Amino acid sequence: MDVKNRIFSILSGIGLIIVVLFTVVVGDTKIDDVIEYFKTQKSLEQIEQNVKNDETSVKLDERSEKEKVYVERVIDGDTFIARKDGIDNAFKVRLLNVDTPETVKPNTPIEPYGKKASIFTKKIIEDKDVILEYDEEMYDKYGRRLAYVWLNDKKMLNEMLIDRGLAKTMFVAPNQKYLSILEKRESIAHSKKVGIWST
Repeated sequence: MDVKNRIFSILSGIGLIIVVLFTVVVGDTKIDDVIEYFKTQKSLEQIEQNVKNDETSVKLDERSEKEKVYVERVIDGDTFIARKDGIDNAFKVRLLNVDTPETVKPNTPIEPYGKKASIFTKKIIEDKDVILEYDEEMYDKYGRRLAYVWLNDKKMLNEMLIDRGLAKTMFVAPNQKYLSILEKRESIAHSKKVGIWST
């Protein structure tokens, strides 16, 4: 990083602190919310560094049914809103065969590591193009598309969440193309006591 960029980064950080402190003093923001905000920012920086050279254990199957979509908004760690180029109607996508801790389910408390899973997914795919790879059934009973989500042909989001202990495997019959692989990765994460397996 050159001197100009470093100075800009420092000044931006100072400005951000001033804005947040002003919000706390003048508004109704709790200090815990401010602490959580800075933890989130740190998490986002760490995610960006850790994912750059990350490759999952499988590669995208060129023979499978798939499509490229744009991710408009992440709802939680395993669900997001997407839109296909040239098509106005947005649709909901659910990551296939993984389940992240709850953060937005009605009448359900936020579960441990739920926010981290949401932050991770948001950082990785929101406002970006991804590839949806489908299995035996494209939709679940709620009308959501079920997919393995690829950043490129070597990085599958489903597996990345499992590897970091931010999700558990969840078999959605009859879709099982990568199920055994995800279960093996889950076993490794469990043995390492990563994320949700650390408690």
